[in-house]
Amino acid sequence: MSAAAESPEEAFARAGELLGKGQEKYDTADYVGAVELWSQAYEALPDSPEAAQYRSILVYQLASACREAYELGGEQKYLRKAERLLEQYIESLGPDEEESRTTAQEALDEVRVKIKEEEAEAAARRSLIAADAEDARASKKPERVDDEPGKQLLIAGGVSLGVGAVLLGVMGGGLALGGRYDRDGTEFIDMGGDPADPMIGEWIDKGTRANTLALATGITGGALAATGVGLIVADSVIRARRKRTARALPAVGPGFAGVAISGRF
Repeated sequence: MSAAAESPEEAFARAGELLGKGQEKYDTADYVGAVELWSQAYEALPDSPEAAQYRSILVYQLASACREAYELGGEQKYLRKAERLLEQYIESLGPDEEESRTTAQEALDEVRVKIKEEEAEAAARRSLIAADAEDARASKKPERVDDEPGKQLLIAGGVSLGVGAVLLGVMGGGLALGGRYDRDGTEFIDMGGDPADPMIGEWIDKGTRANTLALATGITGGALAATGVGLIVADSVIRARRKRTARALPAVGPGFAGVAISGRF
């Protein structure tokens, strides 16, 4: 027999049977089953003024079952359904049903708070997923050696040290050349040569110029070599710092809660 062909008495009887079965489900913590059966009972009620009160009570029972279903299974759809059912129930109450209105409003407020909490947690999860995805993309990017902190210092230090070493070598050659001119002059005089001979003066001038050039070159080369060593040391310090790892870990203990830094230093 279809619902349309049922008499009001038959519709009430069928709704009462479904209501009883739903109550059994509710009493055994099968709240999802209670929601299904009570929803069928709601549809089975005849569309008559006599059924309006039963329909209103059934709406509140459905809202209660939805709240319990959420608490047990954690599905947010039952919170949303409970919110709509409670709103519907409050709208159906008469002006003299203030106590029922207050109770239902308190339940509705609790449901809305839980919905806000669910939305906040969902937003936090989405943010974490997005952050993890961004970290994964960043970790896949190859790190260029030239972009490493201190790499330019290493290059500059190597160049300065190399040029300084070359200039120091030139200084050594200049000193050796100046010493040779000095020896040639001394040997010429020891062999009976005239100290006033112009050749002696020329050798002295060449030796002086060689020594002066060697001194100037040595000062510059020493400065560049020292600078190069300093830059290489700075590069080593930066690389050592990059190898240190530090992690922020939550720390909880008797009387305190905070963040602990863990790492190698």
